Amino acid sequence: MWEAELGDDDGINDIDVYLRKSMDDMEEMNHPIDGARRPNWSQLLIFLGAAAIFLFIASSWTQGT
Repeated sequence: MWEAELGDDDGINDIDVYLRKSMDDMEEMNHPIDGARRPNWSQLLIFLGAAAIFLFIASSWTQGT
């Protein structure tokens, strides 16, 4: 949409076009994609299980020495 306007007017309005582009980019960053940034329950349970196993191994390792 804004790319087509960059060549118009011999570059006179390029600053306005880049400003609109940066505003559009900032709006897109504020709207997360559904499911892309939100972990689901299975990922959380796997992480907690791995953390528990790590802590168990670390505590048994220190008790053995």
